[in-house]
Amino acid sequence: MSGASRIEWTQVTWNPVTGCDRISPGCDHCYALTLAARLKAMGQANYQTDGQPPTSGPGFGVATHPDILGAPLRWRRSRLVVNSMSDLSVGGRDRDAAFRSAVFPGQTR
Repeated sequence: MSGASRIEWTQVTWNPVTGCDRISPGCDHCYALTLAARLKAMGQANYQTDGQPPTSGPGFGVATHPDILGAPLRWRRSRLVVNSMSDLSVGGRDRDAAFRSAVFPGQTR
């Protein structure tokens, strides 16, 4: 799902991947980790994958959501987009390279 964002420095959020693995002290105050647990408790489908307690948490296991990959293609105008519920570049070992390519079509590594 994507929609207007209340994040002041972006226009829309789009989360084709949710969840993350905490890898540094900078992750200690991650709002997304706390929010994912709340969304899981509310029954939100994209937050039912639990992560390992040492690095993640309830509802914050890395999960891909191929059903929303096409959303940006339907937008009629360009937008400033942020993936607010994961870090697509951290913990890449846990993510499927083909899916990452689908998130960023036309990009090469």
